[in-house]
This record gives sequence, C-alpha cells and structure tokens, in this order.
Amino acid sequence: MATTSLRNVVVRLKVTRRLAHWRLYLLAAATISVCLWLRLMRINDVTIVDDDDVALRASGSFYVAERRVVSAINCSALFAGKKSEISKALEYDKSHSEGRDFDVVRYFAGPHDCDRFRSRRGYPSRPLSDEENLFPLAFSILLLSQVNEAERLLRAIYMPQNSYCIHVDKKASPDIQHALMALARCFDNVFVTAEQLDIIYGTITLVTAELNCMRDLLHFNKDWKYFINLASEEFPLKTNRELVKILKLYDGLNEIQQVNHVHIAKHTKYKHALLPCDRDTESPSAVCMTKTDQLKSAPPHDLVIFKGSRYGAFSRRFSDFVVHSAVSAAYVEWLQDTLIPDELFWGTLNRNQHIYPPGGSTGDRYINNSPIRAVIWEYESKGVKCGGKFVREVCVFGYADLPILYMTPYFFANKFYKNFQRLALDCLEELHVNRTLHLEPIDTEYYLRNLPK
Repeated sequence: MATTSLRNVVVRLKVTRRLAHWRLYLLAAATISVCLWLRLMRINDVTIVDDDDVALRASGSFYVAERRVVSAINCSALFAGKKSEISKALEYDKSHSEGRDFDVVRYFAGPHDCDRFRSRRGYPSRPLSDEENLFPLAFSILLLSQVNEAERLLRAIYMPQNSYCIHVDKKASPDIQHALMALARCFDNVFVTAEQLDIIYGTITLVTAELNCMRDLLHFNKDWKYFINLASEEFPLKTNRELVKILKLYDGLNEIQQVNHVHIAKHTKYKHALLPCDRDTESPSAVCMTKTDQLKSAPPHDLVIFKGSRYGAFSRRFSDFVVHSAVSAAYVEWLQDTLIPDELFWGTLNRNQHIYPPGGSTGDRYINNSPIRAVIWEYESKGVKCGGKFVREVCVFGYADLPILYMTPYFFANKFYKNFQRLALDCLEELHVNRTLHLEPIDTEYYLRNLPK
C-alpha cells in the first residue's frame, strides 16, 4: 500500500510551469518521507553481495557483484534525505579524496580477457525478458576524456539485444582512443563510430556526431525501435525494462523537447562564426560561436524554428528520416552558422508537420512534460535548489538531490562528476542494479497522461 500511495502521489503531481515539478517534488518529498522510507527499505532485499564468486541470475543472465554495493554509506538513508547520512557522506569525501574507480585505459593498455572483463564488470549475457528482447533499443554515447564514466554508463544501460555507438572526440588522447576500441571489441553490439569529429560545443559538430552514430546504428542493426543519445556524465534513472515499457506506449511517437522560445532570434537572426572567445574559458586558445553583423537567410523548406534539448528518444522511422531526407540535409547546412544548433535541430524537424516527420507532434514539450532528462539549469531554476553545485550553468547532482532523483519520472539525469560527492552516483548505480533484478510492476499512468500530441 505504501508503494502504491507513493507512486500515485508522485505521478499525480500537476505541473503548470517549466521546472515547476521540481518544487512540487521537493514539497512531496517532505510530506511523504515516511512512505518513502518504507519503500526504500526494500532496496536492500536484492542487494548483490560483494564476492567475486557470487553471481545473481535472472532469465539466464548474470550480474557479478564486484563494486556494485556501497558499503561506506547507507544508500537508503540518502534516498530518504536523512541529513545525518548526508553529513556522513560528506565526511567520507574528505577522507577519501581519490576514488578507486575501474581504470579503463590501464586495463586495456595491456593483455586483457574480454570474458573476464564482461563478467567482472557485470555486463548481462542474455536479455532479461522476452519483452525486452523483442523491443531492442539503440544508444549513442559522446565523450571527450571521461572514459571511465562512459564505461560505467555503458554497463548501466547495456543489454545484449541493444546496439551501442560510442563517439570519441577527436581531441581525446591516443590512449583513450585505443582503450575504447579495445572495449568495443569485447562486444558484438558495441562499436566506436568510424568518423570522429573535433567537438566544439555550441556548433553543428554536436549534431553531426549524433547523426553519424544514428546513421551507423541504422546500418548496424535492422531491429532496434528507438534511438537515445547520451553524454558520458549522465546516468539512467530507469532500467532497460522500464524504458521498453514506457517507449512501447509511445507507439512510434518521438520524445523531443520543442517550444517556440523567445530567444530563437538570438540564435538564428545573424550569422555566427568561430572566433576567439571574449570571455574567460578553460583554454586561452578556445574558440566560440560569435555573432557577426550578417543577416541569415530564411530557413529552408519553410521550416519554423523551435528550441529544445539536444537529447531525446527518437523512433527508428524518424531516425531514418533525419539521416536520409533532403529536408534534414538542407536544414543541417543552414544551421552551420547558427548559435547552439543542437538545441534547434531535433524539435524543429519533429514539429514542422508539413515535412511529414514520422512520429512528429505539434504540442509544446517543456522539461516539465518531456521526461527524457532530469536537469537543472541555473538561469532557469527560478528558486529550484540544486543539491550539488552549478558548473557552467548546469547542476552537478549531489547527495541532497537523491530523494528527487529516486522519485522522478525522468529517463536519465544530467549530470554527475566522478570526484564530486561520488557516493551519490554509487548509490544510484546500486539502486539501478537492484531495480533491474527485482522486477516490480511499472506504473505507466504519468507517461500515458503526458504522451506527445
């Protein structure tokens, strides 16, 4: 009863403004803490034992226990928001400034055994259910140097029936390039995309990298149903089984944020060019997209520009349309000299119905009704508290955010840093594994009520 009540309370939280749901969740977390505590007490029912010789089996698959249990802290207490446990975690951070993460580069630099790697790291060997096997997904992961984070994300989302494309920034070191190529060779369904780009944030390179992975995945596997793009500093809040259940409800619709934003003209009215940055950056030689005094032409094919997120869940038919259509190609070309085109690309193609995008929709999709990403932007937070810290205007989640992340309907959370309140991500990983193995009923009411229109 406590589980049902909690789920219903969270699902029925009504949002009317962008990001308003975060404030409601915070209030709900305070009022239903007892129910949440009872619910969380079940997390450890299926906790994996930290023993190299122990493997839990589900539907013929294995998860090996190594480093999947957090012993330094009570994760249930952190998810319940207990201040004493948060203080304990912060004290742990002070005395353990260096983590003991698995070192992907070091492991693959020398002789390595792929069978041992897959087993020790806990990659499933078989699909966990017939339903998941019949509804494979495709993922891309973009990274520059966060190789350990990327591997941790990969194993969290990994299922043998899915397909995975890794894009490594051209600026990455040869050691990282080599390690990821070696890692990919340990799997039949993981590959590093052949064309590597020098990613410059705020430019068309982000769109091109995603399209390259999307194109490769379309050719690599003929069966996947949805494509989901990820960055290495994210982590899933839903299991593969939950994603499959939810995306089956979409029935070919795309999940893409799209809104006629007041600042679209700032991005598209004038041409932009890559010039030395006029603000403080991490590198003195950094370049930024800078506005010129040249007006841009109108968008091709009478497209109306919409703004949204660079992330989404894209149906296979829409992915094929985006990769192969003349409209998409012309739009990519037009976006070359715009500001932050990755936030203008997906929503525009999805919402302009006169170009007949498969799975497209016409309604606004804000962060409050588009469950693809849990993210807090500093300039849009409007009093919403970031429990971690803001870095480049995005909240890096920490311990105080865990109660919200536990309850949220979002698919993924962006973002986490491995050396900032690292036990928060450890606890999320423990929770994710336990939810994967402990197959509880999935309440889909929220998603049914918020399908794109």
